Amino acid sequence: MLTIQVLARNNAKTIGRCLESVLRIGGRVVVGDLGSSDGTPRIAREMGAEVVDLKFDGDYSEVRNALCSEGTNMYVEPWEAVGKGAEAIGGLSGGHYFYVMSGGFVSKEVRLWDVGRFENPVFETIVGAGAVVTPGVVIVGGQRPDSREENTSLSHKWVERSPTSPDPYYYLACSLLAEGKTREFLAAANKYLLMSESGGEATVLMNYYLARVQFVQGEVRDAYRRALGCLATCPSFAEFWCLVGDMLYSRGDHSRATHMYQNARMAGMRRPSDDTFPIELSKYDSYPRTMEEKCSKAAEGGVVVGSKSKQDR
Repeated sequence: MLTIQVLARNNAKTIGRCLESVLRIGGRVVVGDLGSSDGTPRIAREMGAEVVDLKFDGDYSEVRNALCSEGTNMYVEPWEAVGKGAEAIGGLSGGHYFYVMSGGFVSKEVRLWDVGRFENPVFETIVGAGAVVTPGVVIVGGQRPDSREENTSLSHKWVERSPTSPDPYYYLACSLLAEGKTREFLAAANKYLLMSESGGEATVLMNYYLARVQFVQGEVRDAYRRALGCLATCPSFAEFWCLVGDMLYSRGDHSRATHMYQNARMAGMRRPSDDTFPIELSKYDSYPRTMEEKCSKAAEGGVVVGSKSKQDR
């Protein structure tokens, strides 16, 4: 039997759309309520979902595991809805990554599993599911509550409990970056990279985030080196080509920047469909095209790197 879980807290504005999309799938739909005061449990019951009151002690993986049952499990967030492939979900078994679209980004997350458990007290993740990417199912995000401060606080506590593990430093760095706390992000990100094994997905992403921050701060040489390292590891990722292009554009090297943006569009079309890295959609077409146009206009305006144009003489 399929059990679909929704972990909620004061999501009355979005829970109806969420439940409407999953109730049509069939199976058991259970809403784990973390102390809502806005009518979320009432809405869920009226729509036919089972509601379970949960006590939260600072570990989201614990409360999510409490909602799991034997058989096949699935989860959606209360601000999400199944936008595509609902009719196929009931026939799936095993572990599956679904596409999750929100705010111009696409992530691939394990959302359905037979065997596996949630781990991590914050940014909880299914492990041990042996999942495969299933692009036929798309979950669409909506109005998400601002949990950045809570995520940072929980990540700090996780670091305190597990100071020798690199994992909490990764999620702490991501939380700090989301809050715009650049200095603290740099410290946590570098701590993670020192402690982690190189070459994994999280390492590549953290180097990419670091390169973006260093670029904004004017540390272009270090940022360029990091971006090239990301590009060498994942040459089909348009985000990395665009970042290198942005660095070249910023110093007026419009010819080379144009090649980077062109490569972003061409390489992006060859990106493997089964990788689990997030995707920034604009970087695969609209953004590089816009930047190519800017490079062309700059060149027409007589800006040339390394020499003076006739207009400048």
